[in-house]
Amino acid sequence: LFTMLLVVTSNNLIVMWAAIEATTLSSAFLVGIYGQRSSLEAAWKYIIICTVGVAFGLFGTVLVYANAASVMPQAEMAIFWSEVLKQ
Repeated sequence: LFTMLLVVTSNNLIVMWAAIEATTLSSAFLVGIYGQRSSLEAAWKYIIICTVGVAFGLFGTVLVYANAASVMPQAEMAIFWSEVLKQ
């Protein structure tokens, strides 16, 4: 639950992406906790599908950072959402 809250409240792009990944892992644990073979299979499928989605999310995050860094006077500030929204 904390990682889901961290995704929404994070101002830093790196922390946000790491929290999304942690949310995926904790959710996969909850899917597979039941202990049956079918729930373990579902947890692995969930991890595989979410890994593809998180990879696309990482690509989008890199694109946002690259575009923001190119138009901001201080490129290192492009990692913060509050600074990106000011531009």
